Amino acid sequence: MPLIHSLPVGAHCVYYIHGDITPENAAGAIVFKNYGNGVLELNVFGQGSITHRDCVRHRDDPDLLSFPEARRRQGCWDYVHYTKNGLPPISAEDTDQAVTESLRNGLSPDQIADTLKVSLKTVDSIAKKIKG
Repeated sequence: MPLIHSLPVGAHCVYYIHGDITPENAAGAIVFKNYGNGVLELNVFGQGSITHRDCVRHRDDPDLLSFPEARRRQGCWDYVHYTKNGLPPISAEDTDQAVTESLRNGLSPDQIADTLKVSLKTVDSIAKKIKG
């Protein structure tokens, strides 16, 4: 039986546009919903905007491997590969977007800080900017 990949809601992952596993086609994403069996709904961050992607499968999903057209159409996701200090490679702009979207999705500041590996102070600072 093949391994079923999964991530919890609010977790970081990498989204590959058109399923092309190259750094230039990678974008940061946060899990918005987990449908089970490795199928996720994602909020994808890139170039100052957030794109919603539905029914995205893991890069090793047997259906994507068997049907390359589906892979090109939907893209695919993979786990974040962390840096030496244990943090995901995320820019300040991506952090602002990720925290903002997570707050809008109803995650608590503690959950956001833990998931994004940022301080609670950072989350609170971004939350204050949103409120005006």
